[in-house]
Amino acid sequence: MKSYEIDMPCYSKADGKFGTFEPPTIIGCQVNLIFYIFDVPEGEARANHACMNSSIVFIAMAGEVSLSVETDEEKKEYLLNNNSIAVFAPQTSWIKSYGFSKDAVLVGLSDRRYADRYYINDYGRYGELLREEY
Repeated sequence: MKSYEIDMPCYSKADGKFGTFEPPTIIGCQVNLIFYIFDVPEGEARANHACMNSSIVFIAMAGEVSLSVETDEEKKEYLLNNNSIAVFAPQTSWIKSYGFSKDAVLVGLSDRRYADRYYINDYGRYGELLREEY
């Protein structure tokens, strides 16, 4: 499965803007975990691992973040700098977030609760697991 961008509904009025999302529409099932990443020091990267059992939707709620998503089919780079755009990363994706602006807040919506045993932090091991499965 490939990663892809999602247009998030956003509305503007004289008194401000607001955005909405309906988890089953976005992620295809119930959201079981919401996490957020912020105050990332300049030059640091987050994630840099594979989520073997989780699909995740990423949204930059503030600031700017670069996101790399690699699946068994492709590797894509995204620039998240507008909270009306999200990125879907399917399970077994190698994910890396980097280039955080000082005010960046990256939110993740996952279809699974966190379980350390499903995260692969070694890229070589990730490649081995993909070759075994496919």
